[in-house]
Amino acid sequence: MKAFASLIAITSLVAGATAQFIASISSPANGTVIASGANFTVQVQEGIYVENVNQVGIVLGLAPCSQVDCNAYDASQEVGDLLYLGPFNPQSGPGGPPSGELFENFAVQAPAGVSGPYALSLTQLDLIGASHERVYTVSNIVVELQ
Repeated sequence: MKAFASLIAITSLVAGATAQFIASISSPANGTVIASGANFTVQVQEGIYVENVNQVGIVLGLAPCSQVDCNAYDASQEVGDLLYLGPFNPQSGPGGPPSGELFENFAVQAPAGVSGPYALSLTQLDLIGASHERVYTVSNIVVELQ
């Protein structure tokens, strides 16, 4: 029974530690209005952690979601217009989130000639720990293109 309790405790710690690896979009804010065709900055933040993490990369995409509830949009199904595909190398420093988390800024451009609600999505892949556990996450916010 003690072994089972220990296993539960270790599993909880690993799950909690893994949850800290999830990156998120910290800027622009959910609901931000962006001019069609405009350049804008996407700030991606990630928590500080103690385990070995190998960043594989991220994808930023912008997909129209006017036919569905944008807040319920499943960004894992479609990236939409590809804004960025490549490495993610978060750092600490000035201009970052107030929480002090690691971040990286990406200069991207909204598609021209479109308007309406769009899902700005972030897809991330990390390899975590000595066993290189794959952690794949997808999240999104809603922006309005005008």
